[in-house]
Amino acid sequence: MVMSSFFFKKLIASFCFFRARNVQKCMKSRLAMSSIFVTVLMLFVAVCSNLYSLDAPTFPQGVISGRVDHVSDGDTLTLLSGMQHHKVRLFAIDAPEHDQPFGALAKKNLVDLVQDKTVIVRWQQRDRYHRIVGQVLIKNPQCKTTECESEIDINQQQIRSGYAWWYRQYAEQQSPTDAAKYELAEQQARKNRVGLWSKPNPKAPWLWRRKNRR
Repeated sequence: MVMSSFFFKKLIASFCFFRARNVQKCMKSRLAMSSIFVTVLMLFVAVCSNLYSLDAPTFPQGVISGRVDHVSDGDTLTLLSGMQHHKVRLFAIDAPEHDQPFGALAKKNLVDLVQDKTVIVRWQQRDRYHRIVGQVLIKNPQCKTTECESEIDINQQQIRSGYAWWYRQYAEQQSPTDAAKYELAEQQARKNRVGLWSKPNPKAPWLWRRKNRR
């Protein structure tokens, strides 16, 4: 593109030298032609950008929907939306790592909940790995009235099943209602000794990472 601009300007300069009697008039003409070239170039770039973006499905800001086609671990999945894949980190929970006790079971539980199903993700940010960080929701097939919850919070389900901790350090970024639900879900899982709470003193993933990834 830079080379095209260079040769275009040389062409204008040669034309002025051979054909123009008034050098000042020629220079004005040269500036006008250069301005037209820049305008056409900007329009070309804008059109190409719009054509490229047509492949991406559009959703309201902070909401994306699609089918889950892969689960990486107990708190990470990949969503197929349109023709694009999006890696999603479940917000405000932390599941055991792959090689940590209950890591494989936490992944299996998430697979059972969402694999090949259509979900909605409400999100506001990406993490340092460029993953979408959000709340994963799925329609509740058993809810037929307005008195029950029409959507199941998968993040909360992982906590309730005993396969994830409530990530308290992100509580301030949750709504007060969600924070209270997540806290209660963990308390009930501890009390009922389900999942990782069936063993005494399970180590939280953030502590396990600090010790094992130095």
